[in-house]
Amino acid sequence: MSTFWQLGPVSEDPEECYEGQRSEIGAAKGGSEASGQLVERYNRLVHGMILHKLRKPDEVEALVQDVFCKAYQELPNLREPEKFAPWLARMAANQAQAWL
Repeated sequence: MSTFWQLGPVSEDPEECYEGQRSEIGAAKGGSEASGQLVERYNRLVHGMILHKLRKPDEVEALVQDVFCKAYQELPNLREPEKFAPWLARMAANQAQAWL
């Protein structure tokens, strides 16, 4: 196991990693508590992306929450669950840019 972007343990086997992501995202699409697991797993990624763009720590948390709300709404449209992290990172960057 290794750590990817300090998000927690990630398998060395990409297929195993993708399968875990697919099951988490599939469960979140169903509205289960897995959506909370996605927030927990990717919060640092989203927070870091927004902080990098804004450079205003006091305003980051509200935008982080907005990104996860928007991601949850758009989750049914995600066609490739293995691309969830870049999809979410782009969403965070776009949200921060729109705020500027």
